[in-house]
Amino acid sequence: MHKSSIWHIRDCIQRHLAGRAPGTVLEVGCNSKVAECKTLFVEIGWRYVGADLDEGPNVDVVLTDTYAWYFEPGRFDAVVSGSKLEHNQLVWLSFTEM
Repeated sequence: MHKSSIWHIRDCIQRHLAGRAPGTVLEVGCNSKVAECKTLFVEIGWRYVGADLDEGPNVDVVLTDTYAWYFEPGRFDAVVSGSKLEHNQLVWLSFTEM
């Protein structure tokens, strides 16, 4: 993940989650040897679920479809993606899922 992505996610956590009860976050495109995003959420008591198209480090759920994720509505309190959307040809479909 790009350093600027981590900076932006950290900034969003400070701006939008400070003082809020911990919940569950979904990171889309999480396959990374370094669990920087996961660490940011776990440090503040959030449950973390990582989803990606392939198995790998930090991946809890392997998505079978790039544009339809089949999670029940309301399962996550936040969804983040620091390194996926720039590789997505139909980004608006991913936004719909998020």
